[in-house]
Amino acid sequence: MRLTKCTLTAVLAVGLASCSGGGSPLNPATPQYPNAQQPILNQTATPARGTMHPNTSSTYLTLTGDITGLFTGGFVLDTGSSQCYKLHIYTHSNTTISGGKLAAGENAKVYGQGSCTALSATTITIGSGSSTTTVQKHILTADYLGRPYGTTSVSWTSAAPYLTWAQAGPTYANAIHDAGIKTEYYADPNVTTSGAPMFTGTEAAFAHNCSGSRLTYSYDGHQMYIMNIGSSTMQSLFSTYTAGVAGTAHYDAVFEDNAGPLGGLTGDPCGYNDSTWLTYGRSLNQVSRVPVIFNGLSAFHNEGMSLSVGLLSSANTIGGNLEHCYSDNATPKMHTWVWQATESTELYISNYGKIFECMLRNSNTASSSYDARIYALASFLLTYNPAHSVLWEEFATPSGLRVMPETELVPMNPTISPSSLSSLKLSSGTYARQYAKCYLRGSYVGACAVVVNSDTVAHSFPYTTYHHTLTLSGNGVLDGGSVYTTGGPPPTTLPAMEARIVFP
Repeated sequence: MRLTKCTLTAVLAVGLASCSGGGSPLNPATPQYPNAQQPILNQTATPARGTMHPNTSSTYLTLTGDITGLFTGGFVLDTGSSQCYKLHIYTHSNTTISGGKLAAGENAKVYGQGSCTALSATTITIGSGSSTTTVQKHILTADYLGRPYGTTSVSWTSAAPYLTWAQAGPTYANAIHDAGIKTEYYADPNVTTSGAPMFTGTEAAFAHNCSGSRLTYSYDGHQMYIMNIGSSTMQSLFSTYTAGVAGTAHYDAVFEDNAGPLGGLTGDPCGYNDSTWLTYGRSLNQVSRVPVIFNGLSAFHNEGMSLSVGLLSSANTIGGNLEHCYSDNATPKMHTWVWQATESTELYISNYGKIFECMLRNSNTASSSYDARIYALASFLLTYNPAHSVLWEEFATPSGLRVMPETELVPMNPTISPSSLSSLKLSSGTYARQYAKCYLRGSYVGACAVVVNSDTVAHSFPYTTYHHTLTLSGNGVLDGGSVYTTGGPPPTTLPAMEARIVFP
């Protein structure tokens, strides 16, 4: 947020109010989850010739995949197929196992009798299967690069192994893209000021109250104007502007600031309602000549999920950004309803399958912010989607690249796929999620779990099977900073507003 209609820093710091108009969320279709496969016991079917259609009669099959968990008498094999999803493999006294030991994280080739629901193994070869997991070297990350907001002290090629997205000006964008980093261009068609790129003399482009006056407010010494994004004038201006952006340099997305329903800061446009304004926003994003990631998710609605998720149903909108995500300067560790609303918004977008940018606004020194860094990371990982969720940190580092070494931890294969945040709340009062396969810099480190106590009182730690914790040292990933998975045991009681990432 550069020049904005609604600053939430103070709101998030005290956790007492939200910034949104009335109305109800416009929710896209609820994502569907595959039903858990149930084992078929005591199978007696005889082998059949030919190819068996999935989920029909029992036959002999050869399957490959990743072992995601063990149970008494067998294990779960993720074949990477929607037809044989998380298949239960049963072992018996005549099962031959070679190549290694059964363990979560190993890939395996299995031959036996059964179906795509359950299979009784004849032979199991560890390490000879085809892994279904594409191992990321780090979670998705973002930062500014180049003047005026980002560093020029590192080469783009040195940043590329750790940085997924960079917001950058046209001077730098092509070189950054050529280094292998996706690029964003900052634009604000929703709020403008005199001299800004989309300021215009056409009156129809401005939002007006019922007295016919423009809606304005003051910010950082500037008079800000709320624009009439539903007008053909403003939409044509945004289309032309983004066409110019696309012709200047390579950009993978426009970072559209101040999107979503208005907060009533200056009064609303005549006849305003949230639903109509979201419709305008979707139409505006559709005319952009570059795909849009909008910034506006931090305007929570009635202490719940942001209404701005309604913009995601625009085909040209590829994601949303949430500022003050889990941490900022005023509140290093978000908690209670603000934390819950952030998690619910992240989970919704994770399940929707579009980009969620979690933008921390904490610019304290990285080497003195271990507690906040772990709390924010654990909160982010609790509801993240490894293919779409982006962590954008701003902790100060000597190099100016604000990517932390702990982003090289990539948890995979969660034991549950929640549809709501309440699914992750345990009887202990903490929120937690376990992952069967976790990687550090692309190397398998076993299972792991994230546990967060977002309350203002202590709660008991929920697990006894994890004996090590994530620990940090130093600054950013290009500044000699380090991350370890071998820290001491977690506490039996997790203090208020604390988090742990734990390993066996």
